[in-house]
Amino acid sequence: MHDRTLYEYAVVRLVPRVEREEFVNIGVLLYCRKQRYADILYHIDQERCSLLSPEIDFEQILVIWIRSNKYAWALRLAEPWLN
Repeated sequence: MHDRTLYEYAVVRLVPRVEREEFVNIGVLLYCRKQRYADILYHIDQERCSLLSPEIDFEQILVIWIRSNKYAWALRLAEPWLN
């Protein structure tokens, strides 16, 4: 019988205006302790996001995303089992 492996994930959403309750999924965080795997994957469709709000500052979003990736890499360095 095959062993089961638990994979956990969290969807990253861009919510330009909370009051309108609209969002676009722009990424996913993946984690599996048993497989020693953690990663952040993303794709920002600027055209689709701009349809929700033309005032979106994509440069700021990328800065935040880069910081998130740096945090993920720092976590990998602090937790050798993630590598």
